[in-house]
Amino acid sequence: MSTRSRPGASQARPQSGQFPKSSTADLSGEYLELERQCASSPSDLPTRRRMLQLFLALGAPPDLSGKSHLLEDRHSIPRVAVLTPYSREPLRILERCHQSVRSQTIECSHIFVADGYPRDELDAWDVRHLRIFPPSNDSGDTPRKLAGEAAAERKFDAVLYLDADNWLRPRHAESLLALSLARGVSVCHAGRTLHRDDESVMPLIQQGDNCEHVDTSCMLLTSAAFKLLSIWGRWPRALSPIDDRLFWRAIQSNGFECAFTGALTTCYEATHLGFYRALRETPPPGTRPDLDLELLFKWFGERHCAMIRRETRRYASNGRRRE
Repeated sequence: MSTRSRPGASQARPQSGQFPKSSTADLSGEYLELERQCASSPSDLPTRRRMLQLFLALGAPPDLSGKSHLLEDRHSIPRVAVLTPYSREPLRILERCHQSVRSQTIECSHIFVADGYPRDELDAWDVRHLRIFPPSNDSGDTPRKLAGEAAAERKFDAVLYLDADNWLRPRHAESLLALSLARGVSVCHAGRTLHRDDESVMPLIQQGDNCEHVDTSCMLLTSAAFKLLSIWGRWPRALSPIDDRLFWRAIQSNGFECAFTGALTTCYEATHLGFYRALRETPPPGTRPDLDLELLFKWFGERHCAMIRRETRRYASNGRRRE
């Protein structure tokens, strides 16, 4: 259900002879050190580029990313729900998404919300399957809101967002939760790799990731930030294509302290033309045009920034009164 893209990407192609002959253990150790450096400095593009290069040189091992943040106490792990809106994605895409949740190193519950086009096959899966009809047509905002409210009602300790066409590496949930507990923060986010339609990793870094912008599928919120779960869709529907940017702004305007794992634990299917242009590759059929972010931001303007701040503060205030 991802519809968002931002022009501008930095290439991170491994070059011949770039990495000296070393053991896999040595290279893995260097990778985790780079992961820690990226966590402390999300805007350090050269370090992020080198980390991706090394990740590709190692063969993109799925269980390496996130190893720099491990839970110390595995006997009392908080309850985590993964929230996935979906619409018309093929069943194989939904299966890939769900299998990545099942493969997490800590137990996670999975909540799917069908936005107008439910797949009855999901009723046989070990998930909670909710339905919306007619479709909301708001880039997943209404399903995310409904899923978040369902998770809060069931007293989960934390939620992760995962769009249906994306998937997670095994240590995604654990690394985010471990960082949240270690730092005492209520919002954490991970890095992502960009993928072609055959799931191969693109040697690209999205400029501004984890600084100006955090993709929805990279976020974890603990219960201390659950007052934000109902924010989805509080903006004009025309802005839904940039809803993750608006949600990130809402997090910041409410003063929530955030932390970055530095780990490439989210796999993002790159379906927009700009990613392929950056690599000078022929895009596959069905690739979507890039969003005109400048036009959207111009339309948004300062008046709408003030509206988002006002709405999020109002919700936060209501939450405090209910407490």
